[in-house]
Amino acid sequence: MRIATLAPVALLILGAWAGTASAKPESLQITLDGTTPVNWRWIAAPDGTQVASFLREQVSQAARSTGMAKLECAIGKDQHVGDCKVLEETAGANIGEAIMHLTHTYKAASKDAAGAPTVGHKVYFTYDAKS
Repeated sequence: MRIATLAPVALLILGAWAGTASAKPESLQITLDGTTPVNWRWIAAPDGTQVASFLREQVSQAARSTGMAKLECAIGKDQHVGDCKVLEETAGANIGEAIMHLTHTYKAASKDAAGAPTVGHKVYFTYDAKS
């Protein structure tokens, strides 16, 4: 099975944080189980610049530089990401809540690379400033 390349995710993983020179590169990864990238394309998703701008407005510099959060979500009947809950988060960082506000903007293709429906799939959003 071929895993589709996700441009928005690649931008986030490779892109350095737009801001002060002391900020570390940050990443937001979207996976099926915490490690395996999703195997479908996103019909709608914010790009790296939009995510960085949103997090810069919602999360402190210190939290963006050292924090982490992991959310578990599901692909709904309308193909949008929803039903999210924060599984892990750096105490007081507020990163999980900020990312939760972004998740509804992601809309999955109706089928994955193998032709199976995406509705009902669990997806994990992991943000780790140290990765």
